[in-house]
Amino acid sequence: MAESSLHERSRWVFAHLPDHIDRLLDAGCHDGASTAALAAKAALAVGVDIDLPALQHGKRRYTSVRYVAGSGAALPFADESFDCVVFSEVLEHIPAIAEEQCIAELRRVTRRGGTLLLTTPHRGRFWWLDPLMFKTHVHRLVAATRGQRVDLKGHKHYRVDELCELLSPHFEVRNIERPGHLLYPLAYWGYLLPLGIGRLPALVQIWQLMMDYDYSREHGDAAYNVCVVATAR
Repeated sequence: MAESSLHERSRWVFAHLPDHIDRLLDAGCHDGASTAALAAKAALAVGVDIDLPALQHGKRRYTSVRYVAGSGAALPFADESFDCVVFSEVLEHIPAIAEEQCIAELRRVTRRGGTLLLTTPHRGRFWWLDPLMFKTHVHRLVAATRGQRVDLKGHKHYRVDELCELLSPHFEVRNIERPGHLLYPLAYWGYLLPLGIGRLPALVQIWQLMMDYDYSREHGDAAYNVCVVATAR
């Protein structure tokens, strides 16, 4: 898979990979479609995920990746096994109670001085437009009308200080970028137009152009996404 075929977030990861990677881990790789492109910069690329059907699909399609089934909270690798670890669009799906353990595991399998590349949603101006948060918003609203308080993570959007606090015991944050703004969530909603209209090829191209354009620009505190480059302590 060529870099040009990657979506915006994976393209950012590819552009920030260090040179001369011996062993790369993509933690939360799904079927390894992006991992296969990242493999061009590593002697060995390993993808780990808990989604067994996705891993089986990837094994058939992307032969440049070595696939392993496993959880981010208990990675099945020896200490300091990898020069670079990618953790892209995964943190927001992990239960809040397991976040610290997952970050500790990422550090455990990264060699000292190795690189962590992390991307996740940012709690910027339009975070509430995230379609993956819709059910969470509804549950919170229903609970509020009943006088109840619920602690739901949903598809979490993180502030920079939250990420730094989570990472700092194990990684030194070297660079933070915050791309995307309003076009990014609007494009996601476009995909969800009823009757499959949003997935018509011509419209899919438009949604992707919107996301690519938005992701190519820094929006600071207002941003919808956050990308981090960190070094293992």
